Amino acid sequence: MIKGILINDNTDWQDEAVALSNLTNYVAIANAKIPKQGDILAIIQEALIKSPLEIFYIKDEYAYYKAYILDFATSEAEFIQKSWANKYGKIAWYYENFADYKVSNKKAAIVFLVTKFKKLEIPIDKQRFVIYSNYKLPTQDNIVPYIFIKGEKLSKISFNGDFFQFSKNFELDLTYPKGHDKQNQPLDKVCILGQSGTGKTSLLKIMKNYVLGEKLPANCVVTSNNVPSNSTPDAIYFPLNSIDKLELLDMDENINYTDDQINDFYDFEIADPKLHWYSVLHEVKEYQKKSIDFKLELMSKIENSKSTDLAINTINEEFEQWNRQNKNPLKELNVFLKPLLDKLFIRIKDNPKQLSDLKFIPIEGLNLDKNDALIPLEFLSSGTKQILVKTVPLFYLKPEHTIIMMDEPENSLYPDVQREMVQFVIQETWHTEKNCQFFFATHSPTIASLFEPWEIIKLKFNSTDGKVYQEKYYEGERHINNYFKDPKLYNWNAVYLQMFEIKEEVNKDYRQKAMDDLKKLEDALDIMAKKGNTNTKEYNDLFNRIIYQRRKLGFDY
Repeated sequence: MIKGILINDNTDWQDEAVALSNLTNYVAIANAKIPKQGDILAIIQEALIKSPLEIFYIKDEYAYYKAYILDFATSEAEFIQKSWANKYGKIAWYYENFADYKVSNKKAAIVFLVTKFKKLEIPIDKQRFVIYSNYKLPTQDNIVPYIFIKGEKLSKISFNGDFFQFSKNFELDLTYPKGHDKQNQPLDKVCILGQSGTGKTSLLKIMKNYVLGEKLPANCVVTSNNVPSNSTPDAIYFPLNSIDKLELLDMDENINYTDDQINDFYDFEIADPKLHWYSVLHEVKEYQKKSIDFKLELMSKIENSKSTDLAINTINEEFEQWNRQNKNPLKELNVFLKPLLDKLFIRIKDNPKQLSDLKFIPIEGLNLDKNDALIPLEFLSSGTKQILVKTVPLFYLKPEHTIIMMDEPENSLYPDVQREMVQFVIQETWHTEKNCQFFFATHSPTIASLFEPWEIIKLKFNSTDGKVYQEKYYEGERHINNYFKDPKLYNWNAVYLQMFEIKEEVNKDYRQKAMDDLKKLEDALDIMAKKGNTNTKEYNDLFNRIIYQRRKLGFDY
């Protein structure tokens, strides 16, 4: 199956198409040629049945413009029969007759109905497109199908001049160091640490804009390495406020998904999350509709059967067969998330009674009766929402060769769950086959302790000028043997002291007084033991007071 088509076009009409698309959303665009090679029209038509197709316009060595094909026509009869104006409303460059379409004073061979026509801020090298079958990169006006775009992993971010809080010539090396099996290849996962205000979120947004093809800051350069990819989406971005707008889903009666909703990039920072969530949950809704229709069909068979007992036996067999052939996506999700949800004593209700229950993932308590009502979205804990928001898209979208960015994944989660959720996300979506790249911006010591030292970017303020720089965890050349900090080897005290610069003990004076009191009690107990008073009530009471004091101080008995 192809993902889209390429057209080489060195004329200058595309900027006008972008402006018109912003006004009407839909544009009719003609092309002078149809490839004679193979049955390209049948290939395009087959792909369009599943979803809209990407179309890129190439000039010289790069693709500068992108849109999505909704339909096409190659003749007057086909053009009239499809009647786009009645279906889509106002369409830019729409003519009543197919013959009216011209390309450089030549008759058009094909007319595409496209949407979301835009100019790419960061052009795509045409060599990244993997061409379908034995087609070749297009010449002028040629249409060439491609099967995917070689994906990218980020390998470096640098600033050639001052950029807000970052120091001049700030540079991040996002590759494996010397001595590593993957030396010089992009890191698979990165943990960004730093004090508040050091720019962790800014770096994530720069990465997001780069992947989106949007404009970067003037002084910023992002470098990436191509990796084999057949990926949709290209990237997923989970902002700090991922759960803030979930209540908007309660405003609709149920999911209202249409096939022309297009998502190459899932950015959960957008003002209205419904588009993303309806796409993510589309599979769930479709299953529930099919399930309800099938159950109604079975009930009708029972009502119309002369032998009720025979009908019930037959229907039970049909129902079991249907369940084997149609996997319940909610049941599969419940199995997927069980390690995390069990910690919160909740589960996913895999058989909601009505479609209106599918505004979001239906949740019930483990200690509740199966017939009890769902926990309403507004009463789900913020920790539960955080887990669902950051894991459900990964399950249903099944990202491969995708850049996944999470800002403060620890929000609203207990320390042990913070660690387990990040571990879970990495293990389930990062391995040789899926090959995703992760970026986590965090303040969490428990999350930081999951990473190798070369996977950690530590941002700090320079005490002299207040500019942000990266603290290096190695001396000399960047080699795995030269790293002198390793959070995976630290106990929790060392993580706080070495990674987060918590130099003073908590409540130092108060603790010291308690330590002095403990020393007095232990001295008194020692004196009583030397006098042989170990079997007295006073000795036992003093011994218990010492145990109590040691427990308060966090010591073993």
